[in-house]
Amino acid sequence: MGREPNMIEKVARVNALYDFYGQLLTSRQQQMFELHYFDDWSYGEIAAQHGVSRQAVHDNLTRAEEVLERYESQLGLLAHHQRQQEWLKCLQAAWYRVTQNHPDLSDEEMEPINRILEEWKQFLFGEERGDLRV
Repeated sequence: MGREPNMIEKVARVNALYDFYGQLLTSRQQQMFELHYFDDWSYGEIAAQHGVSRQAVHDNLTRAEEVLERYESQLGLLAHHQRQQEWLKCLQAAWYRVTQNHPDLSDEEMEPINRILEEWKQFLFGEERGDLRV
């Protein structure tokens, strides 16, 4: 049975929040979060692993999600990152239109902007840093 679209969006958001704020959770919250969201363990499996009830796992994960949302509401790092990604997409589209409308531009003329766009893309999507799961 597949997840509903709104559940998929929720999981994607919670995972993105974890990327930014996960280190601020307790180690127990981190462990349970990663088992549930990254390794797809059920509450029962996590409960057995940690020697607690399924309800305790549910409560722990609910608190962790609330903490992540609270950090986001106060700091807005995820929203800022998403805006930067949108800006990059807009700039890439605009640059593509420029290069299509001006085929006479030399590689030398295009290189500085191409380099800046590529560096920004690598920074935003974590290709060089390796610490973002976006």
